[in-house]
Amino acid sequence: MMSMNKISPLTFPVLIPQMRTVDWTNDTVAYAAIMWFGLIWCLIVIDYSKNFIVLYASSTYYFNSPKSELDAEGKQILDADGDPKPAEPREDGSADVMTGVKLAHFKHLGSICFGALIITIIKVIRFLFVYLSK
Repeated sequence: MMSMNKISPLTFPVLIPQMRTVDWTNDTVAYAAIMWFGLIWCLIVIDYSKNFIVLYASSTYYFNSPKSELDAEGKQILDADGDPKPAEPREDGSADVMTGVKLAHFKHLGSICFGALIITIIKVIRFLFVYLSK
């Protein structure tokens, strides 16, 4: 954005001989603000996509883990009191991480982007009010 503006050398002698001044125009300030907003939005989309994938993987891990031991026919093994016998701790379920990646980027990307847009607008407004208050 800075290279789109008029760049001119400083007219008075300074200690740094390569010192330049940049004359910003209203158009380039608007372009820089739009790029800044887009960068914030992209970072929030990446963050919320990551959150979706992690939450999907952790929930599938929880629901794929066995809660009780099963016999050869797939029925629960009961203890002497008639309660299901808990599964041993070494038996873990699987987490469907790649399914979460596919769902996040092919099925729910529009919802993630729209939610990130709302969050970005709120963060930019909040940043502007904090900047103006200082």
